[in-house]
Amino acid sequence: MLTKNNRELLKCIFSKLNNKCPDEYVGDIEIKSNSVNLTKDYICSDRNKLDEEIRRDLESFNDEKVLCIVLESPHNKEFEADGTPLGPARGITGTKLEKNLTDKLRKFNENNKGILNGRYKVILMNAIQYKCSLGVDTRYYRDRIWLNLWFNGLKGDFEDRIDNYNPDIVLNLCTRGNHENDPLYHSNIKADLKYIRIEFINEIDKNMIQDSYGNLYKKGSELYFCFNFIDGCKSKAKYIYPLWGFVDTSLCKQDNNFILLKGNHPSSAWFKNEFELISDRIKV
Repeated sequence: MLTKNNRELLKCIFSKLNNKCPDEYVGDIEIKSNSVNLTKDYICSDRNKLDEEIRRDLESFNDEKVLCIVLESPHNKEFEADGTPLGPARGITGTKLEKNLTDKLRKFNENNKGILNGRYKVILMNAIQYKCSLGVDTRYYRDRIWLNLWFNGLKGDFEDRIDNYNPDIVLNLCTRGNHENDPLYHSNIKADLKYIRIEFINEIDKNMIQDSYGNLYKKGSELYFCFNFIDGCKSKAKYIYPLWGFVDTSLCKQDNNFILLKGNHPSSAWFKNEFELISDRIKV
């Protein structure tokens, strides 16, 4: 039988996951060997100057180059108080992205022989379009709900959207994750809850298999190629699984030919670090 607290939690989950935050067109960007300019900029401050219908009509870019910027999931600033979606990156995330994007792309392009050169439509999107945080501090429920949704259908939804947008560049800015305040985490498991580990993942999906290299599989399908571990130790318990890694694994398996870049989340202190080239499957 559900306790009163669990009933209230489920009610909250259903209400917060009822509305999704749609992907949006947020501007045009021109990338040259030694300069990057947002020729049209609706990333943050001027977003509402562009009609909502235009921002969300993403099927009209078939003959133009596209840059997709991927975040993990929306939070409070992306919705009105009544749940009406406003669009991705409406708070500090959007402010920092608008302020730093061109300079960071310029530095990357200069260091990589101008491989990004071109004019692009910029699409801002979330890997999962629902408020996985439930509107509270992201360290409580965000990781648990994000992984549940990713494992149960929304990975495919993300891949379908990427296919539809047919991007030339994908910039993955998803966060690492942190569930140190998760009240549902099993009390007998001792671990640093700032990191997602196999114990936490197996709480969510007992069918997840970890191989000797740390890669994750479910029913024979690879869901995570292990990009990272900590403490210089390759024991299974030490492998960590940041949310961005699930997205990178999904993107690396796409048939589309696009350049895949990885960066830190715009709201983090590490956003100052340079973008990293993950894959350079350039369209021909």
